[in-house]
Amino acid sequence: MRHNQIIKLINVIITEDAIGNQIASTTERTVYANEYYVSQSEFYNAAVADLKPEKQFEIYSYEYQDEPKLEHDGKGYNVIRTEKRGDKTRLTCERIIADETGSAKLVDHKLVQDLKDLVETILDDPNVIMPPGDKAAYEAALLAVFVGW
Repeated sequence: MRHNQIIKLINVIITEDAIGNQIASTTERTVYANEYYVSQSEFYNAAVADLKPEKQFEIYSYEYQDEPKLEHDGKGYNVIRTEKRGDKTRLTCERIIADETGSAKLVDHKLVQDLKDLVETILDDPNVIMPPGDKAAYEAALLAVFVGW
């Protein structure tokens, strides 16, 4: 079988800035791969572990350097399993669901609602003192962030 699919292997590097904030940066490498689909039995067995494998890609083993993510046809995937088969490695991948900004969107809706309520309570508390312009800015930001909640 020919390696006729192009995938980007993505490595994520976490660094810290001057004040200790973690900053994620990525590096990408393009390789050719064979594309496979996950079998029905493998899909349901993985579902027991709360995984949702969608595709498999086979590449030469020397090309794989433990990258945790990859991209294929403009869609992002997490590598959830690797299997070495001689001089090739098969990568089992789970689709990354992302919002329009590209950020992974795994949301606990109750937690978000509780946080929204907490911020509203703080903004409405007469004992919290802040300049009126700041309060208006926070209220506007809260509305902008929680559109649709």
